[in-house]
Amino acid sequence: MPSGSRPPIWGAKADADLDEIWDYLTREASPSIAEKQIRDVYRVVANLADWPRIGRERNDLRIGLRSVTSPPYIIFYRLRDSRAEIVRVLHGRRDIGRILANEPET
Repeated sequence: MPSGSRPPIWGAKADADLDEIWDYLTREASPSIAEKQIRDVYRVVANLADWPRIGRERNDLRIGLRSVTSPPYIIFYRLRDSRAEIVRVLHGRRDIGRILANEPET
């Protein structure tokens, strides 16, 4: 494991996305499936502490944006002082370009 790992920062919209994922999966599937999916997302994000540049560059959506996957979700993040800041967690079938285009950059 690389030294000097820096835990990712969770943005407010990414937190809200996780809440929506949890609510949806609990309602449509089961609490155990919701828990597994959220745990999988956290596991993928944890890797960004040590390898923040591992994700794919997504300049096609927004300059400086990167992504990693926890199927069927895409975790979008950006680097802030070499630290991953989680911006959104969106289902891969959503209109991601439209969603991100309608949000102000922070």
